[in-house]
Amino acid sequence: MPPTSISCRTPVSPKGKSCTPGHAEKPSPRRSTATCIRKWVNQAQNQEKKWYRTIVYNFILIMANTGMRTIEARNLRWRDVDVRIDKQGRRFCCLNVRGKNKYRELVAPDSVATYFERIKEISKATGPDDPVFSTLEGKSSSTLFSKRIRDILTGSKLLYGLSKIPRSSYCLRHTYATFRLMEGVDV
Repeated sequence: MPPTSISCRTPVSPKGKSCTPGHAEKPSPRRSTATCIRKWVNQAQNQEKKWYRTIVYNFILIMANTGMRTIEARNLRWRDVDVRIDKQGRRFCCLNVRGKNKYRELVAPDSVATYFERIKEISKATGPDDPVFSTLEGKSSSTLFSKRIRDILTGSKLLYGLSKIPRSSYCLRHTYATFRLMEGVDV
């Protein structure tokens, strides 16, 4: 199962020391969070809500698996999403993202390409210059679904972390970093 939990914490102590060995053995909220979000999508009361919830679900998966900044997600166009195949025949996704006058390329696993494909299948905005994360009408989502993400975080009891500050979609960037640290990647 791909990472889907929403976390604003890294598995590192405030003094910069690595986590205790027991940390990895604690039950992870990943599965329950993913279940909560899928249930939330399926409980939509009409087609419009189901559409938005499906987009938000895939948005969360993309953000948690790429480390993309929210400004980069807002600026992302379909021309910036490139699915490639490496020399071993494995599919992966390259994203050319733009933030505050900065450009960078993100490389993401095949699962991320699948999430983009799901969005494109139901979106009205599918041209090269169209925003990836759009409204039902095909216009750029200026808020990046912040209210719906807040609803998910509230429903999964993850809106507030230990610091009692409300989480947002930016926390998905921290989730990505947490997953990489847990895999032993030097971030």
